[in-house]
Amino acid sequence: MKALLIIGLVACAFTSWAQSFPIRDRILTQKLFLESYEDLHSDAIEKDDKSFLRKLEKKVNYSAEIAPALSLFDKHLPKPLFKALLHWRYMQPDQQRFEKVLSFALFQKILVLRDHADSPYNIKRKAAIKELQKVSEHASLRTDNLYQEYFPLVLQKAKIMANIKDNALFLEALGATKLFTYSIGTQKSITPYLLSQLGFIPGNKVVLVSQNEVDTERINWVQKKSIANTGKLDFSLEHLNMPKRFISKGNPMFKKDPIFIKIKDMIKQSKESVFIDIFLLGGTLGATLSKYLIDQTKEKIKTNPNFKVLILHDFASHKNLMSEMRPIFDYIKNRISNEKELKNNLFLLQANIQRHPSGSPFGLGYQPKASTRFLKNLEENPNHFQSKFDHSKVIVIDGNTQQPAAYFGSKNWSDSAGAFFYDDSIYIEGPAAALVQAAFYRDIKAALTVDKEELKWFFYKDEGFSNELYLAKKDEILKDFEVTTDTIAFQGSSIVRLAETDIDSKIVNTRQLLVDMIIKAQKTIYMEQQYFYDKYVVDALIKKKIEKPKVDIKVILDPNQNLELGGLPNTIFLDELIDSGILVRARKAKKVLLKSNVTGKLIVPLNHRKIIAIDSKVFLGGSSDITPNSLQGSSREFGAQVFSRKIAKSFERRFIQDWNNPDKVLIMDIENFRAKLDGKTLSKENSNLINKILSLLLRSKDQLEGRP
Repeated sequence: MKALLIIGLVACAFTSWAQSFPIRDRILTQKLFLESYEDLHSDAIEKDDKSFLRKLEKKVNYSAEIAPALSLFDKHLPKPLFKALLHWRYMQPDQQRFEKVLSFALFQKILVLRDHADSPYNIKRKAAIKELQKVSEHASLRTDNLYQEYFPLVLQKAKIMANIKDNALFLEALGATKLFTYSIGTQKSITPYLLSQLGFIPGNKVVLVSQNEVDTERINWVQKKSIANTGKLDFSLEHLNMPKRFISKGNPMFKKDPIFIKIKDMIKQSKESVFIDIFLLGGTLGATLSKYLIDQTKEKIKTNPNFKVLILHDFASHKNLMSEMRPIFDYIKNRISNEKELKNNLFLLQANIQRHPSGSPFGLGYQPKASTRFLKNLEENPNHFQSKFDHSKVIVIDGNTQQPAAYFGSKNWSDSAGAFFYDDSIYIEGPAAALVQAAFYRDIKAALTVDKEELKWFFYKDEGFSNELYLAKKDEILKDFEVTTDTIAFQGSSIVRLAETDIDSKIVNTRQLLVDMIIKAQKTIYMEQQYFYDKYVVDALIKKKIEKPKVDIKVILDPNQNLELGGLPNTIFLDELIDSGILVRARKAKKVLLKSNVTGKLIVPLNHRKIIAIDSKVFLGGSSDITPNSLQGSSREFGAQVFSRKIAKSFERRFIQDWNNPDKVLIMDIENFRAKLDGKTLSKENSNLINKILSLLLRSKDQLEGRP
């Protein structure tokens, strides 16, 4: 009865929104964060807290002015905010930047209260709205109009404060400001931090799609038909064409596998636009999709001349799959060049990955001089040496309409990296789908950069893949894919919160969402992951198990057979997890070795999933691995947290069924773990030592790299 009551309360929590979501207001809210980022994280602000304090203490006005301000700021604001305020008022006085940071700091408190009111965890929405109105001193304020209605008032307050030159008067006025002195941290029911500027997004229809063939028959079929053996495309071959309804001929992946059929259906259903950002696109899978997408584009242009398609792809990181992928991109490029009706409607852009921090450890991924010879050599390597890339797998249709739909997750669209892997993808119709496309607007803008240094780092420019070919159409392309609508009508009952690392790693919230979910878990935590060695997530799980031993924590990993390291890197923290009572198993996948395998390596259906479900009510999935690089911002990632009891329970049922099936999972035996290096199997003692050393390095990594 209690569960039904909670479901009912959550279902009707957003009825005051008139069944539509304020897309424009949330986009502007996030834009404020992005525009404030440089002032909050300026290189001029001392990063080390102790050094920052020492420099403050050396100022002649420390005792009289700075110390009282430090005490006041520290009491009411988180450290990054009060450090920026102290810097721009006392260390390097800049009234405009101080005003900007102060207005941002005040508005963040309003956004925390917004998320408290909108949170599916909160069943006292009316009381939360009243608290928001009380603190803001705005009796009619709602969570759907905060930026446009309330931020101008916050900005006005900040301007008044910043203009007060007398320090005592300034501190007195600030201390008398209710919004500034309101202490969120003292309210036990309120999560005192913000995990997304976009907040909770209601009104979505969400489906979790996970089914595709992973057996030996599929692997054999892919290897037999692989275009990587010839490097040529021949669409007269039946298996390279999209099967038509009720007709058996065509690529079997689009007849048998719901995870691929959904992509086909979305392209077919699109009316205004298709946006794609895909990490790996190749083989028979990529060929079939590409031809279908282009043929459909030509058909749709006949009825809608403004129909547009944009494909974004990272050419710098091809994971040893260029023989699969290059023929596909040559095919797309050639059709755009040779078919005049496509030139103004279909765009193939390289993702700009240069704005991410390097994922190479300890500063090894420095930026050398971009000489012609050096860059040419890089094009032949399978991975960008700086370990930063666009890892997204996203498609959005009709993003700037009232019927947007998005599909994203862990699934790549290439034979050797997707056709027979275990994956999950999230399909969304509704407001969140529009915000997926809005999230990639700056990616498109970055791809169309005019920065001369960034332009040097794009690959295969001499072979017709230069983004400079599209610069004359830059404004038109940006206009075509910008989300400008004010509101989006509700399409379902699921609430969504986006998880991503954006184009320049200013938005990096997946790790925080994962840890927050673990903190809030009361009964169950079920995770299925390819890689699992981020210390923050590992430690959050261990802490949860210590504090609440009855919480059932189970993790299914990939055994890492394809790496041929004996199980590394998923063994690094395995003994700590098991010792704390956390149960860990691995997908049981049969190795297949074929003479026709062009890589000459074992073929393994990887457990490529990246998903976590909590308490049968919320799950998070996407492209992010549980690794430091993926979660700290070295790569472009995209996913979502979804509040849907129906879907979470469905995932958990499948998870438990597999967990209890010895034909599908195996126990991770850390006691007898033996690592492999250069084809040699090490002793158990040396293998254990390797895990200990790597564990120590990962725990010290951020400190050694000087990360905040």
